[in-house]
Amino acid sequence: EGGIDYLDQIMLDYPGPDCASIQGQWSAFEEMHDKKLTRTISLSNFNSEQLDCVLKDCRVKPVVNQLPYSVAYHPGSVVEDNAKR
Repeated sequence: EGGIDYLDQIMLDYPGPDCASIQGQWSAFEEMHDKKLTRTISLSNFNSEQLDCVLKDCRVKPVVNQLPYSVAYHPGSVVEDNAKR
């Protein structure tokens, strides 16, 4: 009744404090994806190590890892590392 039944994309913005927490968070996102509650699942502000925690055992790979990027801030190594995956 006027609620949201489906999201085109949901993004995990805050990684947990350790790899086990990150994997638990991602598993919950995969469950939402399995239930067709969202078309895609993504990340935001994950560094290379945190991204590896997700990719290590995930069933559904993240579609996006959104990173801040501007003239004043450009995390070159993170962008390059992400592109390799």
